[in-house]
Amino acid sequence: DGKTAKQVFETKHASLREKAERTVRELANTVLIVSALIGTINFAAIFTVPGGFDQTTGEAIFLKNRHWEFGLLMFYLAGGLFSSLFTMGTLLVIIFLRFETDEFYLSLPFYYVTGVIAIFYSAVFTIVACCQALIVQKVVITDFRPLVLFFFVYGLTAVMVMETFYVMFDYVYHLIRYCLCYRGLES
Repeated sequence: DGKTAKQVFETKHASLREKAERTVRELANTVLIVSALIGTINFAAIFTVPGGFDQTTGEAIFLKNRHWEFGLLMFYLAGGLFSSLFTMGTLLVIIFLRFETDEFYLSLPFYYVTGVIAIFYSAVFTIVACCQALIVQKVVITDFRPLVLFFFVYGLTAVMVMETFYVMFDYVYHLIRYCLCYRGLES
Protein backbone atom coordinates (compact mmCIF):
# COMPACT_ATOMS: atom_id res chain seq x y z
CA ASP A 1 0.00 0.00 0.00
CA GLY A 2 3.00 2.31 -0.23
CA LYS A 3 3.56 2.42 3.56
CA THR A 4 6.90 2.06 5.26
CA ALA A 5 7.56 -0.69 7.77
CA LYS A 6 7.34 1.83 10.60
CA GLN A 7 3.91 3.04 9.47
CA VAL A 8 2.60 -0.53 9.20
CA PHE A 9 3.98 -1.33 12.65
CA GLU A 10 2.35 1.75 14.17
CA THR A 11 -1.06 1.00 12.69
CA LYS A 12 -0.99 -2.70 13.59
CA HIS A 13 0.17 -2.07 17.14
CA ALA A 14 -1.81 1.08 17.99
CA SER A 15 -3.82 -0.66 20.72
CA LEU A 16 -0.66 -2.12 22.27
CA ARG A 17 0.91 1.34 22.31
CA GLU A 18 -2.16 2.80 24.03
CA LYS A 19 -2.08 0.05 26.68
CA ALA A 20 1.63 0.65 27.23
CA GLU A 21 1.03 4.38 27.57
CA ARG A 22 -1.72 3.86 30.14
CA THR A 23 0.40 1.37 32.12
CA VAL A 24 3.45 3.65 32.10
CA ARG A 25 1.44 6.62 33.35
CA GLU A 26 -0.23 4.59 36.11
CA LEU A 27 3.13 3.26 37.29
CA ALA A 28 4.66 6.75 37.19
CA ASN A 29 1.74 8.12 39.23
CA THR A 30 2.20 5.43 41.88
CA VAL A 31 5.94 6.01 42.20
CA LEU A 32 5.31 9.76 42.25
CA ILE A 33 3.13 9.35 45.35
CA VAL A 34 5.82 7.27 47.08
CA SER A 35 8.47 9.83 46.17
CA ALA A 36 6.33 12.67 47.51
CA LEU A 37 5.88 10.82 50.80
CA ILE A 38 9.63 10.21 51.14
CA GLY A 39 10.29 13.87 50.34
CA THR A 40 7.76 14.97 52.94
CA ILE A 41 9.37 12.79 55.59
CA ASN A 42 12.84 14.16 54.87
CA PHE A 43 11.60 17.76 54.72
CA ALA A 44 9.88 17.43 58.07
CA ALA A 45 12.89 15.69 59.62
CA ILE A 46 15.23 18.51 58.59
CA PHE A 47 13.20 21.04 60.58
CA THR A 48 12.44 18.78 63.56
CA VAL A 49 15.98 17.80 64.45
CA PRO A 50 16.75 15.30 67.21
CA GLY A 51 17.30 16.93 70.56
CA GLY A 52 15.43 20.07 69.63
CA PHE A 53 16.72 23.63 69.60
CA ASP A 54 18.33 25.81 72.27
CA GLN A 55 15.74 28.39 73.35
CA THR A 56 18.23 31.24 73.71
CA THR A 57 20.42 30.85 70.60
CA GLY A 58 18.06 28.92 68.29
CA GLU A 59 20.80 26.43 67.37
CA ALA A 60 20.29 22.70 67.44
CA ILE A 61 21.34 21.23 70.78
CA PHE A 62 23.32 18.35 69.28
CA LEU A 63 25.16 20.73 66.97
CA LYS A 64 27.37 21.86 69.85
CA ASN A 65 28.60 18.57 71.29
CA ARG A 66 28.03 16.09 68.43
CA HIS A 67 28.88 18.29 65.47
CA TRP A 68 30.23 15.58 63.10
CA GLU A 69 27.41 13.07 63.67
CA PHE A 70 24.79 15.82 63.42
CA GLY A 71 26.33 17.06 60.17
CA LEU A 72 26.13 13.58 58.69
CA LEU A 73 22.49 13.34 59.73
CA MET A 74 21.69 16.60 57.92
CA PHE A 75 23.63 15.37 54.87
CA TYR A 76 21.58 12.16 54.71
CA LEU A 77 18.31 14.04 55.15
CA ALA A 78 19.24 16.55 52.46
CA GLY A 79 20.31 13.72 50.14
CA GLY A 80 16.99 11.97 50.63
CA LEU A 81 15.06 15.18 50.01
CA PHE A 82 17.05 16.05 46.89
CA SER A 83 16.72 12.51 45.50
CA SER A 84 12.99 12.43 46.06
CA LEU A 85 12.59 15.83 44.36
CA PHE A 86 14.71 14.59 41.45
CA THR A 87 12.51 11.49 41.22
CA MET A 88 9.38 13.64 41.17
CA GLY A 89 10.82 15.74 38.35
CA THR A 90 11.75 12.68 36.31
CA LEU A 91 8.34 11.11 36.81
CA LEU A 92 6.56 14.32 35.85
CA VAL A 93 8.53 14.29 32.61
CA ILE A 94 7.32 10.73 32.02
CA ILE A 95 3.71 11.63 32.78
CA PHE A 96 3.74 14.57 30.37
CA LEU A 97 5.44 12.72 27.49
CA ARG A 98 3.55 12.57 24.21
CA PHE A 99 4.33 8.83 23.93
CA GLU A 100 5.28 8.77 20.31
CA THR A 101 6.77 5.55 18.97
CA ASP A 102 10.34 6.86 18.95
CA GLU A 103 10.16 7.73 22.65
CA PHE A 104 9.65 4.07 23.56
CA TYR A 105 13.09 3.24 22.14
CA LEU A 106 15.43 5.46 24.11
CA SER A 107 13.99 8.35 26.10
CA LEU A 108 11.31 6.47 28.05
CA PRO A 109 13.65 3.67 29.22
CA PHE A 110 16.26 6.28 30.13
CA TYR A 111 13.75 8.26 32.20
CA TYR A 112 12.60 5.13 33.98
CA VAL A 113 16.14 4.01 34.80
CA THR A 114 16.91 7.51 36.09
CA GLY A 115 13.75 7.48 38.18
CA VAL A 116 14.54 4.05 39.64
CA ILE A 117 18.04 5.14 40.60
CA ALA A 118 16.73 8.36 42.18
CA ILE A 119 13.99 6.65 44.21
CA PHE A 120 16.54 4.07 45.34
CA TYR A 121 18.83 6.88 46.52
CA SER A 122 16.01 8.62 48.37
CA ALA A 123 14.95 5.42 50.14
CA VAL A 124 18.51 4.53 51.14
CA PHE A 125 19.29 8.06 52.33
CA THR A 126 16.10 8.08 54.41
CA ILE A 127 16.87 4.73 56.03
CA VAL A 128 20.47 5.70 56.76
CA ALA A 129 19.30 9.06 58.17
CA CYS A 130 17.10 7.14 60.59
CA CYS A 131 20.09 5.05 61.69
CA GLN A 132 22.22 8.18 61.99
CA ALA A 133 19.54 9.87 64.13
CA LEU A 134 19.71 6.93 66.52
CA ILE A 135 23.48 7.33 66.69
CA VAL A 136 23.21 11.09 67.30
CA GLN A 137 20.76 10.57 70.15
CA LYS A 138 22.93 7.77 71.56
CA VAL A 139 20.02 5.36 71.42
CA VAL A 140 22.33 2.97 69.62
CA ILE A 141 25.77 2.77 71.15
CA THR A 142 28.25 2.04 68.41
CA ASP A 143 31.93 1.29 68.43
CA PHE A 144 32.39 2.20 64.79
CA ARG A 145 32.70 5.62 63.25
CA PRO A 146 29.67 7.18 61.55
CA LEU A 147 31.59 7.05 58.30
CA VAL A 148 30.72 3.35 58.10
CA LEU A 149 27.14 4.31 57.23
CA PHE A 150 28.46 6.79 54.69
CA PHE A 151 30.55 4.12 52.93
CA PHE A 152 27.70 1.62 53.20
CA VAL A 153 25.38 4.00 51.35
CA TYR A 154 27.87 4.65 48.59
CA GLY A 155 28.91 1.01 48.30
CA LEU A 156 25.33 -0.14 47.97
CA THR A 157 24.56 2.67 45.57
CA ALA A 158 27.61 1.94 43.45
CA VAL A 159 26.47 -1.65 42.98
CA MET A 160 22.96 -0.52 42.05
CA VAL A 161 24.16 2.16 39.65
CA MET A 162 26.69 -0.15 37.95
CA GLU A 163 24.05 -2.80 37.43
CA THR A 164 21.50 -0.32 36.14
CA PHE A 165 23.96 1.43 33.85
CA TYR A 166 25.10 -1.92 32.50
CA VAL A 167 21.53 -2.75 31.54
CA MET A 168 21.00 0.71 30.05
CA PHE A 169 24.27 0.76 28.08
CA ASP A 170 23.64 -2.76 26.85
CA TYR A 171 20.21 -1.67 25.64
CA VAL A 172 21.62 1.43 23.93
CA TYR A 173 24.44 -0.62 22.34
CA HIS A 174 21.99 -3.08 20.81
CA LEU A 175 19.65 -0.27 19.76
CA ILE A 176 22.44 1.54 17.92
CA ARG A 177 23.81 -1.69 16.48
CA TYR A 178 20.47 -2.77 15.07
CA CYS A 179 19.66 0.72 13.82
CA LEU A 180 22.96 0.81 11.94
CA CYS A 181 22.36 -2.67 10.55
CA TYR A 182 18.84 -1.70 9.49
CA ARG A 183 20.09 1.47 7.81
CA GLY A 184 22.77 -0.59 6.04
CA LEU A 185 20.12 -2.97 4.67
CA GLU A 186 17.82 -0.11 3.70
CA SER A 187 20.30 1.68 1.42
